[in-house]
Amino acid sequence: MYRIITGIKNVVEYHVRWLRSVAFDARFNLDTKFKYNEDEQFPAIIPETQQGYEPTCPATLQKIISRLPINFEEFTFVDLGSGKGRAVLVAMGHPFKKVVGVEYSEYYHKIACQNIQAYRQSQPEFCPVELIHGDAATFPIPSGNVVFYLFNPFQGDVFDRVLANLHESLQSGTQQIYLAYLLPQCRQAVERVSSFSLFYEMRSENPYKDLSIYYARAGSGLTP
Repeated sequence: MYRIITGIKNVVEYHVRWLRSVAFDARFNLDTKFKYNEDEQFPAIIPETQQGYEPTCPATLQKIISRLPINFEEFTFVDLGSGKGRAVLVAMGHPFKKVVGVEYSEYYHKIACQNIQAYRQSQPEFCPVELIHGDAATFPIPSGNVVFYLFNPFQGDVFDRVLANLHESLQSGTQQIYLAYLLPQCRQAVERVSSFSLFYEMRSENPYKDLSIYYARAGSGLTP
């Protein structure tokens, strides 16, 4: 009975997230929601380490951002695996120094660019935004203070290379990093990196609510 109730609850929560996605898109004339079989329509080949598209629930990301003890103007927000730009759009509502989205798929990157353009027409006063079509494993880590957001975008070698780059950046210009990791299927890999310490953690019966936030600062840790 417990499993049945939990299963029903998760199904209901999934449909609530979907309805919120529809409402978010309708409000600003956007296309950020998941579409069935859309991942199979990529014009480019997606490596096995890349996960399928799953947009962030706006309310979920708002809660995550609210947990960060930061002065927004001093931090750059980076979404690795930004898809159609949903998390970028949500982050734009906060006074970050800059918001960046990095997406491997050219197909989703182009949609994200269209979404940002449409959003700015109705909400023109937001912070600077940059969308990058590229590999997160080769993304140059910004200097200064950075919030990285990951919604289980990739695993395996790509994830390990990203962690190594984050660790190395702390020795060469990056001052502070908050790594907000939703649905953290590779959290053990993060915890093996000596630079990072767990700042906040939430576990739920619904894995889509599982969250780990890690913190690192320049000079912390010695080896990844």
